[in-house]
Amino acid sequence: TQQEANSRQIMDFDDEIHGPQMMESLMCLDVRDLLTSPVVLVKNWDHFLPLLATNPHHQEMLQPFGQDLAGILTRFLLRPIAPLQMKIDSFVSSHLLNSHTVGFHLRRRGWNKLSLSQMQTGFQCARDVVSDQSFQEGRKAVWFI
Repeated sequence: TQQEANSRQIMDFDDEIHGPQMMESLMCLDVRDLLTSPVVLVKNWDHFLPLLATNPHHQEMLQPFGQDLAGILTRFLLRPIAPLQMKIDSFVSSHLLNSHTVGFHLRRRGWNKLSLSQMQTGFQCARDVVSDQSFQEGRKAVWFI
């Protein structure tokens, strides 16, 4: 059937390569040799671009993106449709202009999840920086967690 043909076209990266083997593969091997189909499905919480960026097989290809590889990819893949972008722009102009914006992306799952102690340290550091800068510049702080 067409559905069976489509399922053979997708490699489930998490099911086929997992655990320490996945990390070693991403950091050391030419990942293209591992692919069994033209489409790769990755469905876990972990962020692998830094691992690929240090892999000697992929460094040259990824070098033009510089240090903001994830940012460039995210901005390319995740673009809001026009009506949503208008709402975002309105929110930013109403709530975030002339403020210090602090954003935290907390990982509580996966192999690189943060401990409670790490989260508390990060929050305290951010509070200290924002307090000092906001006080000196007379700006409010806005937090996204």
